[in-house]
Parts: sequence; structure tokens; C-alpha cells
Amino acid sequence: MTPRTRTLAAALAVVSLLALGACGGGGKDGAAEGSDASGTASGEDAPFEVDGEPVATDKVTLPRSYTFEPAVITVKPGTTVTWENKDDFPHNVKLMDDGEVQDLRVGATTTITFDEEGTFYYQCTLHPTQMKGKVVVEP
Repeated sequence: MTPRTRTLAAALAVVSLLALGACGGGGKDGAAEGSDASGTASGEDAPFEVDGEPVATDKVTLPRSYTFEPAVITVKPGTTVTWENKDDFPHNVKLMDDGEVQDLRVGATTTITFDEEGTFYYQCTLHPTQMKGKVVVEP
């Protein structure tokens, strides 16, 4: 194996590992296992903007439009939020302050419990430019 071939093979291995890491977190039967949210982001530390009026709900739908609906929700501390994928494509939910990715196959749901007050930003890592959301946890 030439040095150039070894370098190319190493680069491809790294890219493959990164791609596999982005697909992790799925649970049994297409439903991702629940997790606890840890970490907050203030307005100055926001990783991106999320348009939409806040809606008091603990359910977020992924309709056939590459969006989270509603995009901004408000909940009380201790609330478990459920995301349901009603799209024809797989998606996922990744909190920006937490490295865990919750995979959502078609028709699947996942949950995250928000114990602490704060603003939590999330996105679909498969469609990060279109699918962004925010959970505001307040008393």
C-alpha cells in the first residue's frame, strides 16, 4: 500500500466513523429511548435562531415538511416532551448542549425530560438547515 493510499484509507475511515456516530441513539422498534436534558443555552449563546411563537405543549410533530411543529414550545420543569415522526423520511432530535442523538424512524416517537429551567435548542442532524427547534423550560 502506498503512502497516498494509506492516507486516503485513513481519511475514509474517519469520515465513516463520524457518519456512523451521527446515526446512533435509536431504540427498539424504531422508537428512540428517552433521555434527560442537561444544559441550557441563553439568548447570547444560541446556536441558531428559531422562528415561531411559543406554544405551551409537550408534543412536537415532524410532519411531511422537514419542520418541527411547533418549532418553539414552553414547558414546566420536569416535563417529558414527545417528538413524533409523521414524515415519510427518517429524522432525529439532537439537543445542541448534549451529544446524544435520538433517531426517529418513520412513525416513531422519542422523549426527552426537561428537569431544569432554561432554553434548549435542538435540530435534526440529517436536515440541520431546515429542522431547528427550541424548548423553553420555565415555572
